[in-house]
Amino acid sequence: SQNSIDSSRQAELRSELQIKKGDFIISYLGSIGTWYLLDEMLDFFKCLLTNKTNAKFLFITPDDENTILSKAESKGISREKLIICSANRNEVPLYLSLSAVSIYFIKALYSKKASSPTKTGEIMALGIPIITNAGIGDSDKIINDSGSGMLISEFNDIEYNRIINQIDVLLNIDKQKIMDASKKYFALEKGVELYHHVYMKLSEKKHTN
Repeated sequence: SQNSIDSSRQAELRSELQIKKGDFIISYLGSIGTWYLLDEMLDFFKCLLTNKTNAKFLFITPDDENTILSKAESKGISREKLIICSANRNEVPLYLSLSAVSIYFIKALYSKKASSPTKTGEIMALGIPIITNAGIGDSDKIINDSGSGMLISEFNDIEYNRIINQIDVLLNIDKQKIMDASKKYFALEKGVELYHHVYMKLSEKKHTN
């Protein structure tokens, strides 16, 4: 859980990634691939910047940063607003923990490929609220039923701003409630067991330091 994340390691990582105290971090976890809507996520972020000038978009991805940078540049998003880095499997919780909110938009066709992206469980296990699009297999149902995020119904600025205007509601969701929901919905998924193991390790480390 979030509590098991080593706060001194968190502080080190913040300074390494040049995240300042007042920065509002929105994260994206994973490969962009063909299923994820990078353009739309960047459009959302551009709207977010007009509302929260202190926002930064953290991409935790193995992909080449130039793909993201060139798209962002074409949309007039400043380079300093983007943090692009890769993390190995056991570092993912630490990197994710720097974000206030996490986002992923997926092509609706993806719902035929997978009922629920693994990343939903990974993000919720840390108590981080999610912004995603409706129509993605189990994800909407999980996010809706547990109240652990917000769903976008279409990709346009009006809809993005509707969500952005309620972003403080997201930030006030009880983290424990999201973490409990992740246990309920993802208890049988190997991914969360693996992450639980990582948290325990981080926790032990914290207590032995």
